[in-house]
Amino acid sequence: MTRRLSSQQPIARKGQARDLAHNPPAALRAAAAPPERGVVSEHDEDDPPEGTGTATLSLEEKAQKISALLGRPVDALVPSPRQEGYRARILLRPGKGGQLGYTLPGSHLPAPIASNRFARPELAALAQRLPPLPGFAGVELRTDGERIVICGQSTARHGQQRGKRGADDRGTLARRLGEAIDGLGPEGALIGASIDGRTVRGDPVLHPLVCGHRLRVGPNSFFQVNLEINERMVAAVQARLLAEAPSRVLDLYAGVGNLTLGLAHAGVDLTLIESAPGSVGDATKTAAAWGLPAARCDIRRADAHRFACGDAFFDLAVLDPPRIGAGNVLAQLALTRPRLILYVSCNPHALAKDLEQARAAGYQISELVVFDMFPGTEHAEVLCALRPAVAQR
Repeated sequence: MTRRLSSQQPIARKGQARDLAHNPPAALRAAAAPPERGVVSEHDEDDPPEGTGTATLSLEEKAQKISALLGRPVDALVPSPRQEGYRARILLRPGKGGQLGYTLPGSHLPAPIASNRFARPELAALAQRLPPLPGFAGVELRTDGERIVICGQSTARHGQQRGKRGADDRGTLARRLGEAIDGLGPEGALIGASIDGRTVRGDPVLHPLVCGHRLRVGPNSFFQVNLEINERMVAAVQARLLAEAPSRVLDLYAGVGNLTLGLAHAGVDLTLIESAPGSVGDATKTAAAWGLPAARCDIRRADAHRFACGDAFFDLAVLDPPRIGAGNVLAQLALTRPRLILYVSCNPHALAKDLEQARAAGYQISELVVFDMFPGTEHAEVLCALRPAVAQR
């Protein structure tokens, strides 16, 4: 039975702060290695739509570039089950008159909605039906493969008006978005909407199924755009960790717990560190819903970029840093000599820079796996396994 969203849903409390892990402040961005074209992933932003001149590389070509950059052959390639229609998040921008569309890379020029062949069909269909929405900085459509939410962004939180009152206040935008939803008619897959993280309709929380377990993803929380390849990447990470029979796993830049939280069901003790309050809240609520004791799952809100030796006890570590890389984190992790460090990278150039610390500390790459998180583009996700040089297998 289709369920229409109630227009009586109250606006929730003030939205959460921005995600520091995947949208870091300028002070952290300044230290990043300069990106080079070829394999740099956007990670938390929409890939350019089709027909915009963005380079397209095959998975094999991506692997060749990554291998040359890191000075080591790639051990395995994991193709995406979907070559098109895979993006579970799309960001639309209102143009003249509020007409929604994409923007060309590096400009404010509009690109039509139909130009993005990478959007999942359910999101592409909804995007085509939405009316003009003037006054918004952006409108993000999200899906967990079963449900859809609309996450509006006001000008008060974006662009030059960040921190200021926008031309249209959130109440006006909420009414405008509500009218747009009402105009869609019954829409069973659309379960909620938010503006700047504040609920305006239904419940704008997704519950993606990852390796047999449902995670909680609120409107402010990051999640991977390719649900199917993310499933394969999480399975690969968890299999490698379980093979080591760990006493405790440290997960840095943990987000909502995508990579490791499911290990708690296998009896693995975890420490998750994440800076974004919305993601920390989601991970905490997931753990509570699963009935996990605090001793099994230690979830901390802290800046993983400032992790120092002694902040946590562990024998295996996982990190999934933003595009800028992990800074000094690998050097700090190496001081405790973990048997295995799994580094998930959306930017191989930043990974190459960070690996200099690992090598200086006596760690070497034991495995490289490339996941085609963004087929049809030049971007990729890399799983890099590091072990002490004397323990190479």
